[in-house]
Parts: sequence; C-alpha cells; structure tokens
Amino acid sequence: MNPKIITTNTAIIINDYNLGDCPSLEYQFTIYDPALHKVELLGMYYDEENKKLYLPRGMDVSFVMNKLKNAYPEYDDDIPGYQKKCHPYAKTRTTRLKFGPRDERQEEALKFMLCQGKYEPNKYKSQFSINLPTGAGKTYCATACVSLLEIRAVVITAQSGILEQWRKDILEYTDMQASDICKLEGSPSINRIISGSSRNLDKRIYLITHSTLQSYASTYGWEMIGKLFEKLKIGIKIYDEAHQNFANMCMIDFFTDVYRTYYLTATPQRSAENENRIYSIYMKNVPGIALFDEDKDPHTKYIAIRYNSNPRPIDISNCKNAYGLNRIAYINYLMVNENFWMMFDYIFNMVEKTGGRVLFYIGTNIAIKKIRDRIVRHYPEYEDDIGIYTSISENKQEERTKRFILSTTKSAGAGEDIKGLKYSVVLAEPFKSAVLAKQTLGRTRDDNTFYIELVDMGFRQTTNYYAAKKSIFNKFALSCKQLDVPKYNIRSIAQDAYEERIYRNRRVLTFNNPPSGTPVIVFNDKPIEVITFMEKV
Repeated sequence: MNPKIITTNTAIIINDYNLGDCPSLEYQFTIYDPALHKVELLGMYYDEENKKLYLPRGMDVSFVMNKLKNAYPEYDDDIPGYQKKCHPYAKTRTTRLKFGPRDERQEEALKFMLCQGKYEPNKYKSQFSINLPTGAGKTYCATACVSLLEIRAVVITAQSGILEQWRKDILEYTDMQASDICKLEGSPSINRIISGSSRNLDKRIYLITHSTLQSYASTYGWEMIGKLFEKLKIGIKIYDEAHQNFANMCMIDFFTDVYRTYYLTATPQRSAENENRIYSIYMKNVPGIALFDEDKDPHTKYIAIRYNSNPRPIDISNCKNAYGLNRIAYINYLMVNENFWMMFDYIFNMVEKTGGRVLFYIGTNIAIKKIRDRIVRHYPEYEDDIGIYTSISENKQEERTKRFILSTTKSAGAGEDIKGLKYSVVLAEPFKSAVLAKQTLGRTRDDNTFYIELVDMGFRQTTNYYAAKKSIFNKFALSCKQLDVPKYNIRSIAQDAYEERIYRNRRVLTFNNPPSGTPVIVFNDKPIEVITFMEKV
C-alpha cells in the first residue's frame, strides 16, 4: 500500500510508512553525535506499531511528496489527501484588558498575532512565530491575543517558576480572576481531567511545563497528551521561549491539533549548529515577525576583560574533549588557578564598589559554592546577601532577591526576569552559542547596565568562543569594549583590590553607599587601557 499524507495544524503525518523507505527524507532530521559516535533523530517521530511518520507542518508538503515519489515508483498523485483536522475548542467569556499596547512594537505584534491589517492573509495559517527582544512584552502580547480571540489556551514553559510569572502577569494585564487560571502539575491531576472527574475543566488559561507533559507521556504515551488537550478543549497553544525543549515541543505538536499555535522567543534558533538546521526546517513555512530596533533597543554595555590563566600543557590537554573543550574539567581547573582568583577579586571589587545588583554566571554547583566562600571570606558583611539560584537552592525565588546572585546559564537562562540587575558577569562558564549570548545579555533590563565577560586567552577554545560572539554583542549591546590585562599586571591589580577593600572596610558607611555613576573601567582611580572593537554611534 502506498503511504498517504494527512496534514494537521502542526504536523504532517505519513500513514502506511516503513522506516527506511525514504532515506533522503529521514536524513533531513539526523544529527551525528561525535562524542557517542552515533546518529540520532530530531524533529521527526516514527510510530512503529501504527506505521506512521510524523514530520513538522512547517515543511513544504510538496517537498515531502516529491521525496515519496522517488521512494515509491508507483506513487499516485491522487492518493495523498490533505485532511486538515482540528479538535473542537472552547470559547471563553469576554476578557477585558486593563490597558492597551505600551508602544508601536507591541501594537504591531498584536496585529500580526490576530492577522489584522497587512497580516490578514495569514488568517488561514495555524502557526505563528513571534520574535521580540527580551523585555519587549511577549507575555503581554500573548495574553492580549488570547483575551481578544476569546479562545481557551494553554501556556507551555521550560520551568515551573516561569509559570508563576505568567500567572501574575495575566492577572495584572486582564480582569481575569485567579480562579480562571489553572496550573497543571503531576500525573494524578491530568488523569482526573482525562477521566472527566476534575473540577478544572472550564478554566480560561492553563499553565504547564514541558517536563510535566514529557513525564506523563513517557508513562502513558503521547497520544494521551492529545486526549488531554481535547478534553480541555484547548484552541490556542503558546510556547514560551520556543527554541528551548525543542524535541519535546515537536512531540507535543505532533499529537495535539489546535486552532492556533504561537511560538514566542527572543532567540528563534538553537545553540548547536546541527540542531539549528533542523529548527530552521521546522519553522520554514511558519509566518514570523521580528521587531528588534538596533537604534533604540540596546541598553546594556558589553565589556570583555581578557587575561591569561597561564595553563600548562597538561592543563590544556586535560580540558579537551571530542567537542573541543570539556566545560566541567575547565571550570575545575579554574577553581585551583591563582590567576583566575586574582581576576575574580578584581571584578568583584569593581562591581561591589560601584553598587547595584549582580548576576554571576558560573558553570557548576561546586564552583558556585567556592565562589560564595570566597566572597564571604573577603566580605563577611554580605554573607546573607548572596543568593545561589540553581537546582541546589531550597528557595530559588528568595535567592533571586539577593544583591549578589550566583547561577548558571541554564538556571538563569531564557525567560528569567530578575528585577533591578545592574551587572551580568560571565565569570566561569565558557560558551560560544549566539543564542546564549543574546539570552545572557537580555538578563539586564534597565538602562545604564553592564555585561562583563571574563575571557581566558590561555586556551584556544575560549579565545575562539570570544571571537564567535563578537558579532552578537556588536549588534545587540549598547557599546562594546575590550580591556586587556597583561600577565605582569594581574598580581598588581589584585593587590590594589585588596588594599582598596581594606581601606573601604574602615569606612563602612561610605563604601556601602557608593556613587552610582562611578566609571566601570577605571580601577582605583587608575585608567586601564581599553580597546574598542566596535563603538556604536
């Protein structure tokens, strides 16, 4: 029997398909893992029991058909059928927005999401990609869209803490009550909904994490996720930070057929190059809007502080792996490296001196504890004002309120909104990803803020990472500067930091209330040579 194509609003399903029948089609979704020396699939799913191949709806259906014609010489053009289906969804009662869009950009994004004005031709589309910079109001636009369409919706996020932020924002933006919003957690609550015995069958908006859906599907099957959406009569599906949890998002799309799906993200791409290739295929025919203003949006200054940890050949060798740099081994190396600790003392003294809240990115929990111990030893008065915002935190929400926050790019990554940050400091977490660069730059939301990156020029990999990210900061940062610390100066500036710390400890009231306008790149009233690789006008 020849395979037949069925299209849903978020998937292309090929029935009567045997895996391996069309290698050139399957190859589009293969990724080679050099560490494990094996090929993996991403962005497609094969149901062996029912002989169904699931592909993203964003692909060209004609491309899929041509591939099938090559695989099946007897393929008949009349056999494939386009069966667009969508389970019934619920209309909600009228929701009043407490205020309108705050600027032209939000207004434009809303028109796009509602298919109004010049975007009216998209009204027959079912998938939409909304790419707005951090802080531009993606949450408001999504909430306003759901309210104006008056269709029951679900919001899917990567972290449970972000769900709580969505709940607060929805209540702030609309006249909805807390009882109109339901956070779905745990398999028992989902089982009650599917069985019809739950009291949460008539909410306006549902909030759920990727991990909750994935955990339930691993036990009961992805078909049951589709039944969950049908039982709740979901009409709109919203992914927050859609570039994250990509594999999980694919499976949700394959098995849930809703009226409209909105993909929200400030960075519509994947960190890994081979994964980004598949992500691009996935979104190929999905209408998208990107509203970044290079003249008005940048508000954070980027400063690269370059030094040399002076590694031995054995250190360089121990920090290598199949991908180039073993992050864990490199961070462990830094934790016993004298030059790194002297540079840390210099940077911490600098940001503490100028005032404001600071987010430090450090790659491992072990390293985070060592950094915390260092701060407490030198600045015991801050012991209760250091927050560890990772999986080891007992109360992450409380930890994020501290003045000095120690975290990882995973814990304080996309979607996180930490109020009042003046500095983001990439201290001991090497990465070259353009996506991560944009995300970490987006953690500081206010004007007159700074992003400081400590760059180790002693390793070829970290030097290349720095070069790879320059174009991102040139575009999205307010200005970009490079500060080089020669080997012979490291001990000198660390000593200056020590002496200044001792001096200020004698004048507690003065150093606890530093002038907010103190220049960042002047240390102890001594100017240090600064090299600008691009200065924005």
